Amino acid sequence: MKNIWAIIPAYNEALTLETLLQEIKKMIPNIVVVSDGSTDATVEIAKKAGVTVLNHIIKLGKGAALKTGCEYAIRQGATHLVTLDGDAQHNPKEIPRFIENLKKYDVVFGSRRLNYPMPLLLYRIRNDYKSKKK
Repeated sequence: MKNIWAIIPAYNEALTLETLLQEIKKMIPNIVVVSDGSTDATVEIAKKAGVTVLNHIIKLGKGAALKTGCEYAIRQGATHLVTLDGDAQHNPKEIPRFIENLKKYDVVFGSRRLNYPMPLLLYRIRNDYKSKKK
């Protein structure tokens, strides 16, 4: 799995980014940080770490940052993508588990809370609709 890339959306993550990047670099050599309009040292820290840095001039949101990073990595030949938030809420030590599962599955999702029920959007919409009908 040579073409695995880490995509990191980041908005003002100067406090956590350096340590996060050091950990990720141990497992994934191709890393792109998408600064989503950061006004702190996020961009400089990412550049100093030697990773690819893309910069939204204004804040467009996490989804746009992920889209920018994923599109870039795919254009560079990425075949597998792992996303982690720049605020270090995702533990990079879990990356090997994702990589192992990506050998068997097309998509692998992680969850911070395994015991918390996360309903599917359709389920939520259906229940909202039923409650409004009453």
